[in-house]
Amino acid sequence: MIDPRAEQFPPANPPTARTRVLVADDDAASRRLLALTLEALGFAAQTAGDGVEAMQMVESDPPAIILLDFEMPRLNGAETCARLRQHPRAELRNIPVIMLTAHTGEADEVACLGAGANDFIAKPSARASLAARVETQVRLRALNDVLRTQNEELARWREAQMADLEAAQRVQRAILPTHHTLPGWNFAVRYAPLIQVGGDIYGVVPMGDSGLVWLADAAGHGVAAALCTTLVARLFDRAAKDADPGRILARVNVELHEIFHGKSMMSAACALLLPDGEICFAGAGHPPLLIRRVNGEVESIASKSTLLGIGAEVSSGVQSVRLAAGESALLYTDGLYSSQTADGTRQTIENLSRVFSNAPELSPLIDRMRGESSFDDDLTAILIERGSSVSPAFPAPGGAG
Repeated sequence: MIDPRAEQFPPANPPTARTRVLVADDDAASRRLLALTLEALGFAAQTAGDGVEAMQMVESDPPAIILLDFEMPRLNGAETCARLRQHPRAELRNIPVIMLTAHTGEADEVACLGAGANDFIAKPSARASLAARVETQVRLRALNDVLRTQNEELARWREAQMADLEAAQRVQRAILPTHHTLPGWNFAVRYAPLIQVGGDIYGVVPMGDSGLVWLADAAGHGVAAALCTTLVARLFDRAAKDADPGRILARVNVELHEIFHGKSMMSAACALLLPDGEICFAGAGHPPLLIRRVNGEVESIASKSTLLGIGAEVSSGVQSVRLAAGESALLYTDGLYSSQTADGTRQTIENLSRVFSNAPELSPLIDRMRGESSFDDDLTAILIERGSSVSPAFPAPGGAG
């Protein structure tokens, strides 16, 4: 009931639309007085004699908010509220409920809130207090409705983005090598973008009895970097008609700079594999090529040029190394040593060299470089082993031999 001694001033901000409020109370006088008060405050009031009738009305035409008397026959306020909160229809589960109680003890307050009520009002209630609490719940529901709509839109947007990423992933993987045979060489490859797509790209170009392997890493990772990979693959395919790794990098650099004018850059490496076991290597801002000898010693061949795309020219420098049967070379992007060590520091080229010395196969090497943490950058690693005469097919990207 409304306290007759309460101030009779209207709310400071009366509702502009007649929001429907359902009042459920088994006391007819209290029910009628509450309805009249709500109507005077600008709300549209409906009434129910108990929880059973209230549930029927809610399911037939849901109101914006419900006032439930805590103590009612058949179905009391707590039981009615609990049924609403477990209702299969989401629109009913989310209706704000204010519990009306003649008791003011802490146990009753806890019982109201524990039943799922959003708020409670002690009877008799002041008009201003009733108006403030009802309006507060109406505003909160409006905000929740907006948030729910935004979340649904965000979910739809995310679903569309994921579909686009999956399509981009298929396109990116379609331009990667599938199966190639280079006489005298065995290969193992791990290609692992941080997300569905990444900024790493590589290629293998057979050239008679020799072959070319190139690897590029666009600045950054994810979608922005992945957008460049198709272009980069095309630039290398055009430049790879030359058998000189240094001139290939120089030609790719010229075209990349003409397109982006220094606003996009990448590291790259190119290796010519000859049938006698010789590797001619050129790198541009790329991690060094690692050579593992039969006795486990690891040699490092550093890049001689700066990143591709920064300037119109790069100074190429080709270095040669010869591998005996069973010796191997590791070509990789910096994502291979991007994980953290146990003390929180980053892996280094020195860590990679030590691991490579003791783990000549690709899968164990990657597992040991990962350690207890995960990689946080795109990762591509190509293990090239000097075989006896004829190598098996180049494995599909993503696998490790």
